[in-house]
Amino acid sequence: MRAFERGKCGECVSCGRCGAPKDPGALKRKEEISATMREFRTDNEFEKSLEGDRRSRCFGLSFDVGTTTVVGMLWNLVSGELAGVKAEANPQAAHGADVISRIVFAGEKDGNLAVLQSEIIGCMNRIAGTLSESLKIPREDILDAVACGNTTMSHLIIGACPSGLARAPFAPAFYGAVNRNAASLGLKINPAANLALLPNIAGHVGSDVTSGLLSAGIMHKEGVHLLIDIGTNGEIVLCADGKAAACSTAAGPAFEGATVSQGMRAAAGAIERVDIGAAGVEVGVIGGLRPSGICGSGIIDAVSELFRAGLMDKTGRLYTAEAALQKGSPAEAAQHLREGKAGREFLLAGDGASGDVAVTQKDIREVQLAKAAMRAGIALMLKGFGLIEADIQHIYVAGAFGSHIRTESAIGIGLIPDIGKEKVLHIGNAAGVGAGMALLSDAARKEAAQTVLGVRHVELAADPLFQEVYLGAMAF
Repeated sequence: MRAFERGKCGECVSCGRCGAPKDPGALKRKEEISATMREFRTDNEFEKSLEGDRRSRCFGLSFDVGTTTVVGMLWNLVSGELAGVKAEANPQAAHGADVISRIVFAGEKDGNLAVLQSEIIGCMNRIAGTLSESLKIPREDILDAVACGNTTMSHLIIGACPSGLARAPFAPAFYGAVNRNAASLGLKINPAANLALLPNIAGHVGSDVTSGLLSAGIMHKEGVHLLIDIGTNGEIVLCADGKAAACSTAAGPAFEGATVSQGMRAAAGAIERVDIGAAGVEVGVIGGLRPSGICGSGIIDAVSELFRAGLMDKTGRLYTAEAALQKGSPAEAAQHLREGKAGREFLLAGDGASGDVAVTQKDIREVQLAKAAMRAGIALMLKGFGLIEADIQHIYVAGAFGSHIRTESAIGIGLIPDIGKEKVLHIGNAAGVGAGMALLSDAARKEAAQTVLGVRHVELAADPLFQEVYLGAMAF
């Protein structure tokens, strides 16, 4: 029986031109991701059949193929030990930072789909090559591979047309697990190796969620448990005594900085933590550098602190400095409220000259839209089960971004239900580690196939109550 340690994680900075991460430090943080997962037994054909020295030269790769970043993990298939981790920027970002842009590109002309597939396989090959060389493990000794990702990425790995994912009813070209000879896809590991794609749940709830469920093990827990993964999209899974429902929300862009005026990914120079008190404003900056922008955890912190300190009202409207003082806000903090070029804003860092980093009124609105979408999804799934928020026993926050948000800030803005800080568990890259479980264990791979059959997909846009619940979740 094996257990895995919790680790740190992060995202990468965009070059601003195509969305591809360029900061090697941020990629390094991504490589350090691990997750807490339930214990399981290494159980695969190689563990059962190989003998002698061959047992120590038997490896496999698991891939978490994200829209922005691809992470590969190299495992010993017999011992279950993690040998190495490597992260690469997804080169498909040159065709758009989101999956819809890539789906559109794939359909623009013949050959574009092949370009996207070649780019992602090339990225996986670079990861495999780097791990092989740095660990002195011949590629021929990499005998198996498993991959997970959102539904669009799963299609692009094998070259399946993703056009159905861009319009209702958002039908994927396939649902179940897919097995292909790795060499036939161009993956340069042992020529006889298999690449398994874990099964998707729906058009916008992919195998990365399946993998996260496998890692967290909440399908087997008694009671009510919530899994949320906030990335380029926000996925939510509600499990209640073995029954489960899942949905996808458009929450990610604001939380990843894409729709925030000075937003950036979690890279050197990004404000990742904000505290507002009697002494004024204190910020934490990745790398200890001069602030150049704000990342997702920072914007959630900032908005939560603005509300807590009485610098904005429950509708999200920033007060003037005079109004904030009248309501008892700290004087030092109130002085940071000002009129900017695009309206009222709150200065986080700087001296009023060029190079300032501020949260604007529009930024707060973007956070409201994103958090309302998440809460509406949670509310409607609870309603579908006849449950209320108080019934939730644990909330599992997965993903790179989720591991860096302060729980009290997420609760403070209403991103997640207030069921008690101690009941919110950050589980890191659950998708990547779940793919590792499926690589190491045939039983885990079968469990993944069974998991998708037990998850009901909820299409939020088709629910007549969605708009009402969404608008009701806007307030702080």
